[in-house]
Amino acid sequence: SNVPRLDYSNGDCPSLLLENQSTNLINYSEDFSSLNIRNNAIVTSNQITSPRGLLDADKITFNGTNAGRVEASVSVTVGQPYTISLYLKNKDLSNVTQVWIGLSETSQGEYVTITDEWQRYDVTTNADGSTEYPRIQFNGTGSLYAWGFQLEQNSYPTSYIPTSGTAKTRVSETCGGAGDSSSINSEEGVLYAEISALANDGTNRMISLSDGTTNNRVLIKYDNAENRLEFFVFSGGVGIYDFIIVISDTTINNKIAVKYKINDFSVWINGIKEDAGVGEILPIGLSELSFNQGDGANPFYGNTEDLRVYNTALTDSELQALTTP
Repeated sequence: SNVPRLDYSNGDCPSLLLENQSTNLINYSEDFSSLNIRNNAIVTSNQITSPRGLLDADKITFNGTNAGRVEASVSVTVGQPYTISLYLKNKDLSNVTQVWIGLSETSQGEYVTITDEWQRYDVTTNADGSTEYPRIQFNGTGSLYAWGFQLEQNSYPTSYIPTSGTAKTRVSETCGGAGDSSSINSEEGVLYAEISALANDGTNRMISLSDGTTNNRVLIKYDNAENRLEFFVFSGGVGIYDFIIVISDTTINNKIAVKYKINDFSVWINGIKEDAGVGEILPIGLSELSFNQGDGANPFYGNTEDLRVYNTALTDSELQALTTP
């Protein structure tokens, strides 16, 4: 519907959230009484207010029998990564450290410690059969509350996709027309982004200033290597500046700036000047700010708290102040 999704999970300041396509394979994400198998566990529907603010979270009560569980039956692809996620809250469990989330085998899940507050838990594992059984399991006695059950073929959890009888797909999200061409200067400037990756998932994800192609562009790139950032400037299809760096964590918010000007290129990350370079030519005809590599490929998926284009090359002191957390 062309309405941006704003993510408030990192604090009061919202970020623009862009995610890849994903499918919740659980047919009933909010009705645990409709799941395929309930073994030594009783589900009571609509017992408490869910994280969504409605009275639609279920209570699951365990009787102390070994492998008491609630689970679904889902067709999957052998060897592929799948991520289970759901919201849990303790009521009166005999041991809050022994709730197990996973698929069919012990090696395909882990124990989590739940609390008296709603929290989303997730586990990623590979499928080892064509049918898997994503489950919540507990060997003790007592009850917990559950809401928002999700299984997706992905190496990390994406935001919740509600279902009510069949699997549901959220299509990939893109952001176009992000910039005004009149504010973009091909002779000098700064591309600034305050961003975080959704995961180190082995894909390339980019933000660029460009002429609508890959021939002329200024690029910030999450690389397919873990926690690696790349910066490129191209003119007429020729790379005139590039810099690659591994940082501590791309999944947390980082303040990043790349400056371009004749014989004055630099990259700043979190208040530190990480690189400087020279070059006697510059991009031609920069006119677009895009959440991709310039021609629509390698879209950016992640959280964006701030994105700016300066049509002048800022000084080192200005760039330090701009990028300091």
